[in-house]
Amino acid sequence: MKFLAPLNQCTLGMVRFRGQTPWECHPDGDELLHVVEGELGVTVLSDGEPVRETLPAESVFIVPRGLWHRTSATAGTVLLFATAAETSEHSWAEDPRATS
Repeated sequence: MKFLAPLNQCTLGMVRFRGQTPWECHPDGDELLHVVEGELGVTVLSDGEPVRETLPAESVFIVPRGLWHRTSATAGTVLLFATAAETSEHSWAEDPRATS
Protein backbone atom coordinates (compact mmCIF):
# COMPACT_ATOMS: atom_id res chain seq x y z
CA MET A 1 0.00 0.00 0.00
CA LYS A 2 1.28 3.42 -0.87
CA PHE A 3 -0.15 6.64 0.51
CA LEU A 4 0.11 9.23 -2.24
CA ALA A 5 -1.06 12.51 -0.73
CA PRO A 6 -3.64 14.20 1.46
CA LEU A 7 -6.68 15.45 -0.45
CA ASN A 8 -8.97 17.80 1.47
CA GLN A 9 -9.73 15.73 4.61
CA CYS A 10 -8.93 12.42 2.84
CA THR A 11 -5.97 10.15 2.33
CA LEU A 12 -5.29 9.33 -1.30
CA GLY A 13 -3.57 5.99 -1.81
CA MET A 14 -2.98 3.04 -4.11
CA VAL A 15 -2.69 -0.66 -3.36
CA ARG A 16 -2.15 -3.89 -5.30
CA PHE A 17 -3.67 -6.83 -3.45
CA ARG A 18 -5.27 -10.23 -3.56
CA GLY A 19 -7.57 -11.73 -0.94
CA GLN A 20 -10.12 -10.25 1.41
CA THR A 21 -9.70 -7.16 3.55
CA PRO A 22 -11.16 -6.73 7.03
CA TRP A 23 -14.42 -4.84 7.42
CA GLU A 24 -13.92 -1.10 7.68
CA CYS A 25 -16.10 1.90 8.42
CA HIS A 26 -15.44 5.62 7.91
CA PRO A 27 -17.85 7.68 10.05
CA ASP A 28 -16.43 11.02 8.88
CA GLY A 29 -16.87 10.71 5.12
CA ASP A 30 -17.56 8.69 2.01
CA GLU A 31 -14.82 6.54 0.46
CA LEU A 32 -13.99 6.55 -3.25
CA LEU A 33 -12.72 3.29 -4.79
CA HIS A 34 -11.34 3.29 -8.35
CA VAL A 35 -10.35 -0.08 -9.84
CA VAL A 36 -7.26 0.58 -11.96
CA GLU A 37 -6.50 -3.08 -12.87
CA GLY A 38 -8.21 -6.39 -12.23
CA GLU A 39 -11.57 -6.90 -10.58
CA LEU A 40 -12.82 -5.90 -7.15
CA GLY A 41 -15.58 -7.40 -5.04
CA VAL A 42 -17.24 -4.93 -2.67
CA THR A 43 -19.68 -5.82 0.12
CA VAL A 44 -21.50 -3.03 1.97
CA LEU A 45 -23.61 -3.60 5.09
CA SER A 46 -26.70 -1.44 5.57
CA ASP A 47 -30.01 -1.99 7.38
CA GLY A 48 -31.15 -4.75 5.00
CA GLU A 49 -29.27 -7.53 3.26
CA PRO A 50 -25.60 -6.97 2.35
CA VAL A 51 -25.08 -5.23 -0.98
CA ARG A 52 -22.51 -7.03 -3.14
CA GLU A 53 -20.99 -5.62 -6.31
CA THR A 54 -18.28 -6.88 -8.64
CA LEU A 55 -16.37 -4.04 -10.23
CA PRO A 56 -14.27 -4.48 -13.39
CA ALA A 57 -11.21 -2.37 -14.19
CA GLU A 58 -11.91 1.34 -14.72
CA SER A 59 -14.93 1.27 -12.37
CA VAL A 60 -15.58 3.77 -9.60
CA PHE A 61 -17.58 2.98 -6.46
CA ILE A 62 -18.52 5.32 -3.62
CA VAL A 63 -18.97 3.76 -0.17
CA PRO A 64 -21.34 5.98 1.86
CA ARG A 65 -20.08 7.38 5.14
CA GLY A 66 -20.71 5.26 8.21
CA LEU A 67 -21.40 1.94 6.46
CA TRP A 68 -19.30 -1.15 7.15
CA HIS A 69 -17.72 -2.53 3.98
CA ARG A 70 -14.95 -4.82 2.76
CA THR A 71 -13.29 -5.65 -0.51
CA SER A 72 -11.89 -8.78 -2.09
CA ALA A 73 -9.78 -9.57 -5.14
CA THR A 74 -8.94 -12.95 -6.67
CA ALA A 75 -6.01 -11.65 -8.73
CA GLY A 76 -3.56 -8.77 -8.38
CA THR A 77 -6.07 -5.94 -8.35
CA VAL A 78 -4.81 -2.37 -8.33
CA LEU A 79 -7.03 0.04 -6.42
CA LEU A 80 -6.84 3.82 -6.08
CA PHE A 81 -8.74 5.06 -3.02
CA ALA A 82 -9.65 8.29 -1.26
CA THR A 83 -10.61 7.65 2.35
CA ALA A 84 -11.77 10.02 5.08
CA ALA A 85 -8.59 10.44 7.09
CA GLU A 86 -9.86 11.43 10.52
CA THR A 87 -11.29 8.14 11.78
CA SER A 88 -11.57 4.63 10.48
CA GLU A 89 -12.72 1.48 12.23
CA HIS A 90 -11.65 -2.07 11.30
CA SER A 91 -13.02 -5.49 12.25
CA TRP A 92 -12.58 -9.17 11.37
CA ALA A 93 -15.93 -10.03 13.04
CA GLU A 94 -18.47 -11.88 10.92
CA ASP A 95 -20.86 -8.92 11.31
CA PRO A 96 -19.08 -5.84 12.68
CA ARG A 97 -22.38 -4.03 13.23
CA ALA A 98 -23.01 -6.35 16.21
CA THR A 99 -19.70 -5.34 17.86
CA SER A 100 -19.61 -1.60 17.19
